[in-house]
Amino acid sequence: QAVDILSGSKEVKGKIVIIGGGNIGVQTAQHLGKKGADITLLEGRRGPAFEVEQITRKLLVERLKACNVTTLFKCKATAINRDSVVYIDQGGKQCELDADNIVLALGMETSEGLLVDLKREGYQTIALEYCPSQRTVYEFMRQGALAARSI
Repeated sequence: QAVDILSGSKEVKGKIVIIGGGNIGVQTAQHLGKKGADITLLEGRRGPAFEVEQITRKLLVERLKACNVTTLFKCKATAINRDSVVYIDQGGKQCELDADNIVLALGMETSEGLLVDLKREGYQTIALEYCPSQRTVYEFMRQGALAARSI
């Protein structure tokens, strides 16, 4: 998982394929690319980090280029093998990437089970909604402020 690499709890070397080009996938590619790793970033959308605002996204793309990260967009991973990733490219052709390590950076969602367990233990909890699309800083701050007020 990308989070394990970013936290430093796991090291990977060699030829690395990162599946998922959202913010976490891009940050992981940049982190490993700075160390000189051979990185390919595989993303289903037409570009990287769509959940990030435009100016930051542009900076992230420049950093990926500076780290020599290969980016493949409009692709869908269809199989993960022991030493490769099979995917469908934007033209519909099945392709395969050799990999020493495969990193999943497919996003995170809140754990409803954890929320239920905390409530059962008597903790006051507030679940902030999952954000599948881009929002303004104001909208995030407002959601956090309303949650804090209700406590």
